[in-house]
Amino acid sequence: MEQFSLSKLNLYIRRVIAVNFEDPIWIDCELLSVKEKSGHIYLDLIEKDEQDQIIAQSSAVIWKTQSAALQKKCSYDLFQILSAGNKVLIAVTVDYNARYGLKLIVQDLDSSFTLGKLIQSKLKVIERLKSEQLWQKNKECNLPCAIKKIAIIGSSSSAGFRDFINQLEENHYAYTFKLKIYEATMQGNNTSEQIGKAFELIKSEVSFKPDMVVIIRGGGSKHDLLDFDEYAISKAISECPYPVFTGIGHFIDESLADLSAYTSLKTPTAVAEEILHINHQFESELVIIFQEICSYANSRKNNYKIELKSIESIINNTIHRLLFEKQKNVIELKHQLYRLLSQIVNKNLLQLESVKASLDQNDPDKILSKGYSLVYKNGQVVKDIEIIELEDLIETKIMNGKFKSIITEKWLQKS
Repeated sequence: MEQFSLSKLNLYIRRVIAVNFEDPIWIDCELLSVKEKSGHIYLDLIEKDEQDQIIAQSSAVIWKTQSAALQKKCSYDLFQILSAGNKVLIAVTVDYNARYGLKLIVQDLDSSFTLGKLIQSKLKVIERLKSEQLWQKNKECNLPCAIKKIAIIGSSSSAGFRDFINQLEENHYAYTFKLKIYEATMQGNNTSEQIGKAFELIKSEVSFKPDMVVIIRGGGSKHDLLDFDEYAISKAISECPYPVFTGIGHFIDESLADLSAYTSLKTPTAVAEEILHINHQFESELVIIFQEICSYANSRKNNYKIELKSIESIINNTIHRLLFEKQKNVIELKHQLYRLLSQIVNKNLLQLESVKASLDQNDPDKILSKGYSLVYKNGQVVKDIEIIELEDLIETKIMNGKFKSIITEKWLQKS
């Protein structure tokens, strides 16, 4: 029985591989894991059957110099292609080391193959969301005219998160906001699950009803953006009752999370700037409305002033006209009164003259001057002979004096 030492066997295997695999060969496979160390990229390659079971597995490496060359050749971020779960088409040389065993050395990759697979995967998610009537449903939400309360999904330890907070708090408009943070990892296997839980917490809030939700991501590898193409994140965004803004960054294209959101922006800072812009636009519109109100009020005030001046002029003219007419009436009444008084006075003067004439005719002195006399008994004028008795003392008044006499005889006038 022929015997081989282990090193001799390994050398034989290496010669066999070298003879049979002189040139690079293209293989399609799935990436199980991707690690970068000192510029080198280490890959675990697998193949699965229809039942999603691994039927083949091998290790591969892209040396530092080759990864730089591939990145220069590729118009996209290399790690957008080299991400766990992606299917890739790569050109490898087969290397067998007597000590470290078999390893595949990546020489080239077909980025269009992987991108096509990624696009197909995204299209499947979009079709599923459409079939469930969830695709871009969040765009139907009502965004308030001004934003005050914001729910933030992200990692508070990231630089992008701090940039977002600083941009909001240090704005030169002096706007203030009520913020509530929902912690979630923005990369790795738990991204989708934690973002989903954050949305559930936001929807269940009773005391804090936000005006909007923001998903922000700062730092980390660009290939981690593939997490935001998952169905669960787009579904959570679509079912959110509040407008969702994303600031997670993108390189090749917008992620499905970006497309599902009410608005997508490139960075957390850009999201903050958009929020400030919305509020500033609202404030500017309020200022314009206020100015229009003031202008309208001033216009109305001036019109009212003109109308009041016109009314005042009309009133003054009316008053003057009425006063003039009343004055004419008063003068006419005065003249009428004077005429009436004159008539009354003249009438009374005539009556007085008639009375005076009557009085003059009946003046006792004038009567006495004609030879008549007045007889008094006890100070009373005697008009009837019957009241005089014999021996009565009577007083007789004549024109120029008086005298007394005693009645010694009386007799009645015969008719």
